[in-house]
Amino acid sequence: MKIVSSTTMMTLLVIMIMAFTACGGNNSEPQALATNPVATATTPAPVNTTPDTATTPDTALLPPTPAPATPAPDTAVQSNVADDYLVAMDIFIEAFEVLIDFTFDLIEMLELLETDDELMDWIEAFEIIKDSVAEAIFELDSASPYVPDEYLESHLLIVASISLFLESMLELDLALAAGILGDDDAMWVGIDGFAINLVAALALWDEALYGPVTHAPILIGTWSWVDTPEWVWIFNEDGTGSGGTPGEADNFVWETSNVFPWLNAVGGELWLDFGANNIQHWEFMVEFDDLPHVLMLESLQVEDLSFVYVRR
Repeated sequence: MKIVSSTTMMTLLVIMIMAFTACGGNNSEPQALATNPVATATTPAPVNTTPDTATTPDTALLPPTPAPATPAPDTAVQSNVADDYLVAMDIFIEAFEVLIDFTFDLIEMLELLETDDELMDWIEAFEIIKDSVAEAIFELDSASPYVPDEYLESHLLIVASISLFLESMLELDLALAAGILGDDDAMWVGIDGFAINLVAALALWDEALYGPVTHAPILIGTWSWVDTPEWVWIFNEDGTGSGGTPGEADNFVWETSNVFPWLNAVGGELWLDFGANNIQHWEFMVEFDDLPHVLMLESLQVEDLSFVYVRR
């Protein structure tokens, strides 16, 4: 079995560091956006003489010295800084998303390990990923003083997302240690913590890149009612959808609110607008611990009305 090579992951780390070093990270003081050199004449050394007080002008009679004009901001330089930041961020995001894919691949490999050597290779790769994520957080924090104001909010969301991603890795590390020691209760607590932080991290990542999430990604797809499999909900990525049986489905637009990860599930509130003042309000919970995922809907308008669906 081939474990993700440490060389590949270190290369990604170097790419991320270089991207934000170019943006100003790891400098002790922020640099000015632009400097305007001013020519100065050499001042001769003063002659050691006593001034003639009789000829010294009365400063009260002198006109006030005008204040130096404040130079206009160099918008061209500011634009270049913003462009440089976006280029650096694009490089960083691409490298980090590859690192996320490596992490999921590595977790899938965990159940396939057969020898001690494979386990040691796995642990080495996992440690490198954790170190890479920690270094990414450091680089982002170092670059924060240089981020143009219009991108600062998304920048801080990315920092928060990657911090949660690191927390999920640490929880998984604790779960593995507990499993090796035979402490099943602690192992499952760690696994739950891993899932909670991972879902939250990915949600923040999407919000940072694409704006506030009003359509929970985990709902997107087709769901069959367990009692009547022909009856399905279809949730599209663009916020449209339909519900019913083939040929008799009703269209709606949908959005979610108060979405929050919990244990091995994601829950929140779901709003379905069928038009003509027909709006349904549900509480939803999607369990993703096993495949296929399970969707539970409980009405917030009709007492004791609930349904269960499975992902197609």
